[in-house]
Formats: sequence, structure tokens, C-alpha cells
Amino acid sequence: MKTRWMWCLLALAGSGSMVLAGSSGEHGRMRPRGPSGIHSPMRVGPEHARTVSGPRGPAGIFRSGGRANFSVPLTFEPNVGQADPRVRWIGTGKGLMVSLTEQEIRVRVAGGAPGGAVRLRLAGSRGFVWRGEEKLRSESNYFIGRDPSAWRTRVPHFGGARAANAAPGTSLVVYGNDEGVEYDVRLAPGADASKLRLRVLGANNMRLTSGGDLMLRAGDAELRMRKPLFYEERRSGRRRRVDGGYAIHAGGSVGFRIGPHDAAATLVVDPSLSVSYDTFLGGTGAEAAAGLAIDPSGKVYVGGVTTSAASFPETAGARLGPVSGSSELFVAKLDPAASGASSLLYLTFLGGSGTQTGGSLAVDGSGNVAITGTTTSTDFPVTDGSTPGGGPNTTTVSELDPSGGKLVFSTLLGGSGAMSQAGRGGIAVNSSGNVYVASDTNSGPGNGSPGLPVTTNALETTWDGSGSDGFLAIYQPPASPGGAPLLKYCSYLGTNSSGPAGVGGVAVDASGNAYIAWFSSNTVNGFPKKTALKPP
Repeated sequence: MKTRWMWCLLALAGSGSMVLAGSSGEHGRMRPRGPSGIHSPMRVGPEHARTVSGPRGPAGIFRSGGRANFSVPLTFEPNVGQADPRVRWIGTGKGLMVSLTEQEIRVRVAGGAPGGAVRLRLAGSRGFVWRGEEKLRSESNYFIGRDPSAWRTRVPHFGGARAANAAPGTSLVVYGNDEGVEYDVRLAPGADASKLRLRVLGANNMRLTSGGDLMLRAGDAELRMRKPLFYEERRSGRRRRVDGGYAIHAGGSVGFRIGPHDAAATLVVDPSLSVSYDTFLGGTGAEAAAGLAIDPSGKVYVGGVTTSAASFPETAGARLGPVSGSSELFVAKLDPAASGASSLLYLTFLGGSGTQTGGSLAVDGSGNVAITGTTTSTDFPVTDGSTPGGGPNTTTVSELDPSGGKLVFSTLLGGSGAMSQAGRGGIAVNSSGNVYVASDTNSGPGNGSPGLPVTTNALETTWDGSGSDGFLAIYQPPASPGGAPLLKYCSYLGTNSSGPAGVGGVAVDASGNAYIAWFSSNTVNGFPKKTALKPP
């Protein structure tokens, strides 16, 4: 028997009572017009944020298939406990992860195999002491685990990092560019340029192209080190180009062929390193964008999950980057009026030691961002002491303040069943700041009720039977950030049928009425209906 999916629209008043409900036409598509007061597409007043949950958004934000289409140049941040202690600075962006240690520069394709890192060491180096260069306005925040003392917030971003005395008479600056990572080697007047050597570790093949680029293969990735620019720099600030190129030496080292130059001037060697996408196998990481919102000032918020963290090659199980579990939720705030690295305002991660999924989000008029997903972590960061419900996963509901560096609240919602199995669900915020979360839950042990914490004012206080039911929960944020939210409303949304019911999204109007799009694969003879567009 061929399965028939039915799409349904349910509207609940702010009190939780039903306003209207209907189902789709025969082919599962909502008809373009409905009862009075319902329009397609739905328009929300200017006091509400515009929220899209799904793989597509405005042009230039997402490509079809959900892959991110915007890009922020590579930026650097100091390691303040979010990474392996041997790493002093971390750079991410443009498909690369750069680790700056006291001995070397490590460059790795984001999401690549742990062994796919290229390591660059400078001959004669006495050790690198890194300092940030060109402080940016963006920051990172890491809410990982339940221990607030382990959270790292307001970690500053920089355009690059400098090692002033990388080797005798030599300084080193690493920074991002439009292609990936660039580094400048500066030789002081009188320094012997013929002794400048880079030892390349981790590359199983090196070759020079006809154009003078150096190709480095590491694992499944091939990195391109562009032919460097050489120029001499005088005290007056004037620069003059110098001829030169790479020279591959035995033992895995790379030198530089440098033409005639003034030994009394500073000599600058300026190569860049990027991913060679024509030969790279796979993606640039496993990021999935699940939510997009725009606040009244035009700032853009992107939410989703990421697995693009790298294991430090020599330390089994050690994590480099934002995660401790296999995936984490993220929120990025962007300023479309700015360009380059200045367009990123913050990047915040939430997660624990398990797996996080989802990432739908909504933003209120003040710039507070609510994000929802699921977690298998027992140590997901919360502000109210809530614990997992006993099922295989739990719904997470978190809200960040406008800086992205404080949790307004974070809580868990679940019972003995699995959450968000039939649909991704959705999240919305009303004009009062209350957070609406809708998704689905299936049965608990022995095909029993999953036991969600339904409230007395719920439309449906009992789970309908086998399969999965939808649910709607409404939270009132605490008066002060970091407190416990109030669960004002929680209701099942079921069909009295044995098939699964899933929620595709939720929206809220100026009066607090919730509009929920959901679906079922069976005849929905138990679907609550009122002024239905098409009876089920």
C-alpha cells in the first residue's frame, strides 16, 4: 500500500485553545488561499523577527541542498582552554583549520582525516611566541558541558598573529586572505636570505607547478602554496619587487630562490596557502544550517550543527576546536552591511559530550536568539538544572543574549520517548519574548506514553497512541539572564492514528497565536479540526 503523507496546519490561540486547523490537498501541497485571516505566504508584523527554518534562505546565504554559500575570511583566536594546551592560537575559515604552536604552524583541511595536516617549521627557530594582530569586533563563545567554570566566552578574534623573533633576524606573521591563510616572513637587514628554509612535515607529496606554485598533498587533500611575492622594504616605507620562487630540497624542506636585492633593506617573503578544490575529496566539514533569522536592524543569524573539529594528531581523543562531542549546535551573527572578517559579530557553540542535532532559531526585537535542537548529552549546558528525560535524546531550548556570550536561559524538554524523529520541528518568539517550540515525540517503553510535562491548560494532555505525536511548548524567559525559564504551556498534538506525526515549523502572530505546520502518513481521523480548509 502506498503511503500518503498529509500536511496539516493547526492554529492555537495564546490560551492554548484551537483557532483553526486544516489539511493539504491530495498531493500534499497547501492550497494558496485559506479562511479569512490566513494568507500565503504568511506575513508577520515588523515587531517580529523574520524566521526561516529549512535548507533555503535568501540568495547568497544558502545554496540548494543546504550548503552555506556565504564565507567569512579566516580569523584567529587565542587558546584560552577551548583547545589542546599545546596550541597557542587557532585560525578557522576558508575550509582550513590553522593551529599555531610554539614550534610550528599546522594547516589542516576542516573536516579532513586526523592525519591530513601539513606542518611548517622554520629552520633555526628558537620557538614562536605569538601575539594577536588586527583585533576584530567578532568573538567566540563556548558553552560546552554543564560546568559554567569550563565555559569560555567573549574570546576575541584577530585578523592574524605575529611571532616577532621566530628565528635570528626573522619575524613571522600569519593572517587570513580571500583564499585561505597567508604568512609573511620578514628578514631584518643583513640577515642571510639563503638560509631561509621551511621544513614541511605531513605532506606525502610535494611538487612545483609550471606557474611556480607549490602543491602539498596530505591525506585526501591537496593544498596549494601560491608562488610567493618577494620585495624589499626600506625605512622610508617604499617597496621594490624582487624576483624569486620556491626551491624544493632533499629531506622535505623548502627553500627560496631569491634574486638580487639590497641587503641593507628588510626582505619580505609573502606566500599564501589554500585548499586546491579541484583535487580535494569531500566537503570542507560537516556543517548543516537549519535556521535563519533577521532582526529589526538587519543583522543575520544562522543556526545549525557542526562536526568540523579536528583531533590533535598526536593525542588520541584530544579535540581541537569548539566541540567535545561528535557534533555541536552553533549560532553565527553576521552584519551584511560589513565586508570580510568584519561581517562576523559572534560565533557561539552549545553542546556536551554526546551528539547535538537541529539548530532552528528565532530572534526577538532586542537581538536575543532562541535556538532548539536535540541532544544525547547528559552534560548539555543548562541554567535550570534540568536533566534528560530518559529517552534516547532530549529537546534543547536555549536563548542567547545580544552579545552571544551569555545564556539568557537553557533547558531540556523530554520524556521516555525519542524527540524530533518524524520532523525537525521549529521555534518562534512572540512580541513579549516568550519562546515557542514545536516538534514531535514517539512512544516510551512498552509503547507507553513518553510522559512530557504537559500543563493543565493543554489542548491535549494525553499521548494518542503508537507512532509519534507532535507537541508545543511555550517558555517565558527568566527575569535575569542565567535563571530558570517558566514552562507556561505544553501540549501534545496527536491524531489518534498509528502512523507518525511530525512538525515542520511554527510561527506566532502579534496576539500570541501559534501556527504549526505538521504532517502524518496515515488518515488523520483524530486530527483536531476547526474551520478546516480541507477536512482530513
